[in-house]
Amino acid sequence: MLNSVCPAGAWIGQSPVERIIPRRETLEDHSLVPQDVTVRASGVMLGESVSFLSSPKPWNGVAASHQENAVRSWLALHPKSEVILYGDAPGTAEACRRSGATHVVDIAGTDAGLPYFNAIVAHAALHARHDLQVYLNCDILLRHDFLKTVAQLQWAKFLMIGQRIDLPEGEPQHAELAQDDRWLKALARTGRLVLHPPDGSDYFVFPRGMWKGVPVITIGRGAYDNALIAWCLLHRIPVVDATLKVVALHQFHDYGHVEGGKKEIFHGVETEENLSVCRRFGGIIPTLEDATWMFRRGKLSRSFARGDWMRGLLDRHLRWIPGHCGRRAVVRAWGLASRVGLTRESPFDLSDLPIFRHNSPQLL
Repeated sequence: MLNSVCPAGAWIGQSPVERIIPRRETLEDHSLVPQDVTVRASGVMLGESVSFLSSPKPWNGVAASHQENAVRSWLALHPKSEVILYGDAPGTAEACRRSGATHVVDIAGTDAGLPYFNAIVAHAALHARHDLQVYLNCDILLRHDFLKTVAQLQWAKFLMIGQRIDLPEGEPQHAELAQDDRWLKALARTGRLVLHPPDGSDYFVFPRGMWKGVPVITIGRGAYDNALIAWCLLHRIPVVDATLKVVALHQFHDYGHVEGGKKEIFHGVETEENLSVCRRFGGIIPTLEDATWMFRRGKLSRSFARGDWMRGLLDRHLRWIPGHCGRRAVVRAWGLASRVGLTRESPFDLSDLPIFRHNSPQLL
């Protein structure tokens, strides 16, 4: 059995430490990606590498193992993959030295040390090596399907997201196992894999410099993912649902690393600030179901709220009614539709993914 924690020195390369953006300055200083940075991607070529961006938790216990696994899986996707880890969580510098990742110590964030998404993408727009960039939580394992999927996107601006698959608690988890179809299928057959609901996203793919004007959004707190979706929808940027194409594996964890646990993460001050960004889109908090494009049967096509016609109607029309009265009308319409059964949850389940279909071929 492979060791789930990569031993010191097992990864080649030293980590350059950058001190680019001071952590605690005024929010206005980092509310915009630098205006002289333009979007250079006009479609991603197959074989192009990626800059992976993340802000890890302290490297203690199980979290250290999970984060090592995640970084290893990202680096394995392409010989020129770049990983940039943001923040001063204990153990990050040592992990970067082992992996060859870049460590950006000082980054704008809250007094508690939570980084701002806008500060991270502002830094990456200027300093990351690759035009294709991904922000993702530091416990997500990616597989060989990832870059092939991104290569199908041909917009100058886009956001690709997708539902994750939750791995079971207590199951041995290694970066190499994530590539093992037989292991995943065995877990699925015994009911130990779960497709996470569409109200949460853990990876965000976009081209360099796309986030000009994005407001302050706090990573690691509730609704930060919904806020990113809302901002893209407001700016008519294609939002692509890759749930049926990308297998993104989430390693089980609790919330013991946060004082106050789940309550603080999902109901704290920063969450309310993230929700305020979401509400600019209308009365309903946007989720993966509101993506404007999706992969079906391996091909990219338009999405109308995943076939939920009432949600699609609200997305396309009622959301744009201006003012408080308009937003209230959206909320009331949504509530009525829910009570009479005109709305429905995500139609996806694990068997919809190609790898888990009966007698399915390997992932595309």
